[in-house]
Amino acid sequence: MIEQSGIVRNYNKTEALGYIENESGACILFFKGSICKNNLLDEGKRVTFRLHQFLQIAVLISLID
Repeated sequence: MIEQSGIVRNYNKTEALGYIENESGACILFFKGSICKNNLLDEGKRVTFRLHQFLQIAVLISLID
């Protein structure tokens, strides 16, 4: 899995899912369980993540300082 970066475009805390827009403009789905170290994700935050090989969802999401 290759590390990528992007921007949180939407995060619904009630449904525990959201979307990250990667550098090429694609929107990648993620779930709350994929967020590392209980980081609080808000819209507009820059993050790094890895794309799950089979499910095509973002995993191992971390905030960029």
